[in-house]
Amino acid sequence: MGIDAREPEISVRARRILAALLISIGLHAALIGWLRFQMIPSSALAQAPISIRLVSVKRAVQDKVKTQTQTPAPAPAPAPASNSPESADNPAKKRDRMAIKVPVQIDDTYYPTRELDVPPHPSIEVNPVYPAQAVRDNLQGWVILKMKIDYLGRVQSIDVQSADPPEIFDESSLEAFRRVKFIPAQKDGHAVNSLIQIKVSYQMK
Repeated sequence: MGIDAREPEISVRARRILAALLISIGLHAALIGWLRFQMIPSSALAQAPISIRLVSVKRAVQDKVKTQTQTPAPAPAPAPASNSPESADNPAKKRDRMAIKVPVQIDDTYYPTRELDVPPHPSIEVNPVYPAQAVRDNLQGWVILKMKIDYLGRVQSIDVQSADPPEIFDESSLEAFRRVKFIPAQKDGHAVNSLIQIKVSYQMK
């Protein structure tokens, strides 16, 4: 006597019932997902107002700790500067203090030539204009100028110390050196202010 090992066939009616059950399960799952999505309308999120307020340093720290214990969130914006003890150890404030550069103290002394290691000298060749009166009268002479030159090589003041003949070559000398840029004087390896005298000679050729 032989045994039929084939699996029993499912009737057409059973297949229909099984298909109906699968469709019903799928519809229920889709409905549940749609209901969850509708619980938070996107329009409510888009229209939520933004609130900005200033808080003290102490309150900002407390809010930050409270936020971290509940849900992760971005760090709050830096609070305004405060003299309270809570802000004394603020890392950002320490970085600001470290970034401040103390300006180098400038020596405002004008050193005479005898105290300079290197005296100042003009950065270009200076050619004063020979006055027309001196040319007409065939005059020669000289002018000694007293000048204050700062550590950047700029002429701060200029005066006629003496001249021979008087007042003939004065204006020509002043005009020639008033706007000249100097290479500054040197003292102990640094550029310094200087107080010098320059003799300008006028000779006919």
